[in-house]
Amino acid sequence: MKALILISLCFIASKSHSQSTYEIGGFYGRSYYLGELNPTGHFKSEFLHEAYGFYFRHAVNSRWAVRYNFSVGAISGNDALSNDLSAQQRNLSFDSKLYEGAFLVEFNFMHYHSFLYNDFFSPYMVMGVSMFRFNPKGTLNGNVYELATVQTEGVSYSRLGTAIPIGFGLKFKFSHRVLFALEWAIRKSSTDYLDDVSSFYPNPDDMNNVAIGLSNKSVLSDQPSEWGALRGNPTNRDWFNFTTFQVSIRLGKNPRLCHYKPE
Repeated sequence: MKALILISLCFIASKSHSQSTYEIGGFYGRSYYLGELNPTGHFKSEFLHEAYGFYFRHAVNSRWAVRYNFSVGAISGNDALSNDLSAQQRNLSFDSKLYEGAFLVEFNFMHYHSFLYNDFFSPYMVMGVSMFRFNPKGTLNGNVYELATVQTEGVSYSRLGTAIPIGFGLKFKFSHRVLFALEWAIRKSSTDYLDDVSSFYPNPDDMNNVAIGLSNKSVLSDQPSEWGALRGNPTNRDWFNFTTFQVSIRLGKNPRLCHYKPE
């Protein structure tokens, strides 16, 4: 009977344990993008921007967790800062705010548990799906324009997109209740218009003066790029990244762990 009571207490403790693996937290870091106006520049200082947000995490067990993210960041690109002469000649630039909601799955490479002393850190992998909103803007004669409404390539596109985030991080804990993580996660987006650059120069006869000025900003004004010529690379979609430091608080009370040893 004594053993049965203690086993029951262990079961109750384990249920309490499973119900106390929820966390709420926030993060701060940097965001950047990869595309026509920044094709290879990871962590280029001129294209790094402030990023922040909050999340809710549920640790399913010591290996797996699911997470719901809301992120705010910014992205930008500028041909004038490129080392490529053809990009300098094109001379396009943009900046955009970025808002993302994501569902993510985390896999811990080591056992990681907020209640157990020995499971205090682990590298992990994260991937999932997300939806985001962007709005690239450009400047002409000191005025700022929303490029999607100008239609610089003669086409319309949605400022909503989907993405597939994938990344890696390191989790570690300060205590059973305060948890930390460092994470780098890049997103492959569903659009090639994060930077408003994708395909061809449109026919200027079909555009107003503002659209012409924002579409074709070639440095050599006496040799402007001709309509029908490639303005971007329509075969490659754009990417964006969030690199963040995360702090979370575990919700619920500490479980009463059972240490009964049968006689």
